[in-house]
Formats: sequence, structure tokens, C-alpha cells
Amino acid sequence: MGRKHLIAVCGALALCVAGAVGAKLPPPLPVPKEILEAARSKAADEVKGDAQALAKSYDRVVANYQSNRKRAAASPMKKRIGDKAATVKSKPAANVASSAAAIAAEAKQQVDALSRAQDRAVINYRRNKGLPVLAAKAPIRKNEKLACMTGTEDRHARIGVELVNAQVVYFAYYSKWKPRTCSLEAGRDGPYSRWEDKGAISTVTLVDQKGILQIERKGLGYRFAFRNVDRERYCGMAGKINGSLTVTRGSRKCVLEGVMDGHDG
Repeated sequence: MGRKHLIAVCGALALCVAGAVGAKLPPPLPVPKEILEAARSKAADEVKGDAQALAKSYDRVVANYQSNRKRAAASPMKKRIGDKAATVKSKPAANVASSAAAIAAEAKQQVDALSRAQDRAVINYRRNKGLPVLAAKAPIRKNEKLACMTGTEDRHARIGVELVNAQVVYFAYYSKWKPRTCSLEAGRDGPYSRWEDKGAISTVTLVDQKGILQIERKGLGYRFAFRNVDRERYCGMAGKINGSLTVTRGSRKCVLEGVMDGHDG
């Protein structure tokens, strides 16, 4: 028998043996229905448990967020406002209203900051868990324009003011004592002034140290106090502008105190 015939015979013998062995193996036993049902029930319980745990975790985050907002808006701020209010009892009556407004503004800023921090915590939690992130609400922006004038056509002062959320963002002052005129404007984004806010008062420092204006929110009015504003720069005449001008919602007439003194010089 040649080598090739021997190999063929051995191969055929191996196939026969393998077939015989395979034929002797018993068929797989069916899995009892009770075991299958138990496995399915266990898997469903595990999925349900994970979902409930995730929901409870999210509920705790939201509950903490709401609780912190309530505490910040109630107890701590009320106590702080009460403490500060007690310190101003000995001050003149004219200063009490502005002090209370400054305290309220500071409290609102802190509550808003806490709210934003809690919103970020909820967003990060949902993003890390693969949950849909709710779109943040855009901040409310309320734009207003105020204007007033006092005097006659040949001798008057007037101002136009733009507000965003009750805060002055731009103003344009103009006065006339024929034939002389003054013109001054400033905006928060402009290059010719620097703005600083503290409570109900905004301080506007004019470029090149040409003077200061303090804007005080007081009820429905905005009082513009001029502090050594360079008259030569803004009016073309010697001297300084001092005094105040008040514009009030619902009134077309300005309240003027000393701003135009020396305007005829």
C-alpha cells in the first residue's frame, strides 16, 4: 500500500470514529420552565432596582437643590438683613431707605448665585448618568428707556437713560443756556468711562479723571450726582459741574439741583 493510500485510509477512519463518538452523545436536556421564569424574574428585578435607585438619587439631588434655595431665600438672608437693619437704626432717616435697598440687592445677588450653582449640579448629575439635560432658561432681560427735561427751549437740562433690569447701562445728558451747551454721555461698554456697582449706587468715573457721576436708584427715580465734572471738556467753558439731576418713571420733568450753576459764565 502506497503512502497516499495509507493517508486516505487513516483519514476516513478518523472521520468514522468521530462520527461514532458524536452519535453516542446524548441530546441537550431542556431547561425547566421554572428555572427560566426565575432567571427572567431575577433579571427584571435587578433592572427595576437599578432604575429605582437612580430615580431616588436624582430626587435627592432635586430635593437638596430646592431646600437650599428655600433656606438661602429665607432664614440666612432674613437674619442677615435683620442684623444689618439693626445697625442703621441710629442713622439719619434719609439714609435708611438707601441702606435697606443695598442690603436687599446684596441678598438677591447671593440667592441668585446659589441658584445658579445648584442648577449646574443638577445638570452635571444628569449628564453623568446619561439622562437628558433640560435646557436652562434664558435670564429675563427687561429693557426700559427714561427721559426728562426741565426749563425752556433756550435754557434747559435734559437726560435720556437706558435701563436693563432696572440698572442704568447708558445715559446722555444735555443742557443749554443759549448760546452755550453741554453734552455728556457714557455707557457701560464704552471706552470713555469706568463703572462700578455697589448696592443701589453705580459710580461712573469719566476718562482722564474728568469727574465722577454717582447714580442712585431710589424708588421709581434715578438720581445722577455730578462730582467735579470738567465743564471745559463737556461744555467748552471754565469750571466744574456739581449738583444733581433726577429722572423718575412716569414723569417727563427732571428735578435739577445746582447742575447748571455757572452755566452762563
